[in-house]
Amino acid sequence: FATSGFQLQREGIAIYATAPGKGYLLVTDQIPGGTRYVVFRREGEPGSPHDHSKVLAILTGGADSSDGIEATAQPLGPAFPQGLLVVMNSGARNFLGFRGA
Repeated sequence: FATSGFQLQREGIAIYATAPGKGYLLVTDQIPGGTRYVVFRREGEPGSPHDHSKVLAILTGGADSSDGIEATAQPLGPAFPQGLLVVMNSGARNFLGFRGA
């Protein structure tokens, strides 16, 4: 699992569940000055549900060194109608929030 698409340390994983057994796995690629989030299909590849090797996307965010993430696809009001990804920003000791897609 998650053996490609990374430059440095994997430091967190979250499930963005869109339906039972469906959605996305988000895994941090902890890079000082610009942590990235590597996205995989939660349900694996068609015909191979345990194959999570295909990178769907790589997202960038403002975290300088992320030490954890959490995600939900549940609507959280007008600011986050498709959910939220929360990232711990270690250097600044705060949290960053990103709208769900």
